[in-house]
Amino acid sequence: MENVGPVFARSTNERKIIFGIPSSQPRAPNGMTTYVKAFFESKGTKGNGRGLVHGAVLGTCHGVDGYNCNYRNIDDDDEDDDGSHYLDGLYTGAKWQCVEYARRYWITNRGIYLPSIPHAAHIWTRVTHATRLDDESPVHLQKLPNHGSEKPAVGDLLVYKSTPGQYVGHVAVVVDVLEKTPGRWVVHVAEQNQYNNRLWKGGHYSDELKLKVDSLDDGSVSYSIKHTDRDLVLDGWVRPTM
Repeated sequence: MENVGPVFARSTNERKIIFGIPSSQPRAPNGMTTYVKAFFESKGTKGNGRGLVHGAVLGTCHGVDGYNCNYRNIDDDDEDDDGSHYLDGLYTGAKWQCVEYARRYWITNRGIYLPSIPHAAHIWTRVTHATRLDDESPVHLQKLPNHGSEKPAVGDLLVYKSTPGQYVGHVAVVVDVLEKTPGRWVVHVAEQNQYNNRLWKGGHYSDELKLKVDSLDDGSVSYSIKHTDRDLVLDGWVRPTM
């Protein structure tokens, strides 16, 4: 079930959708849906009970904690948890996936809600609107392509494609756009489930990405980001029209 309109769950009493999969799906032994268990095991969970505990705080940006996603080192107290997280009654996603962080960041810092989706890559290919929390009105989402003329801005979501090595894609939040030295631009991102079992390298950001700025023959400028992980191919950045 795909939900791309201005709809969001406000209460745990409502029927939950976990990455587009109804909560009536078969359960893994610890209470998670088998779909979510498979998703947790698909990325960033190497090691058997090693690494930082699932849910450890790796960093914080703009009041939003980023948590470790390590299903194989889950705390005993969380074994009966169904894998869902809520913020002030709003469902934010499966613990602690990349979409969960992006949704929670927008709730906290933009007052808008990103709808439920099966995969992170679908933010680019399927989602057209978010929902304003104060009046539940739709908020149009701009899709600004990689190699386009619009520079990323703080609060944008970097959305990565579905690729053979990362079929679910990935999403990260832009938290800084800086010219570190003349002509050398970087983007700092906050994210979950990309670099697990270590603290964020910048304290308030998980990764630093090179922002390439090219001057074109027609006098215009293009902006592009190429991730060092070859499985992460960027579609572009998504920006709410507030």
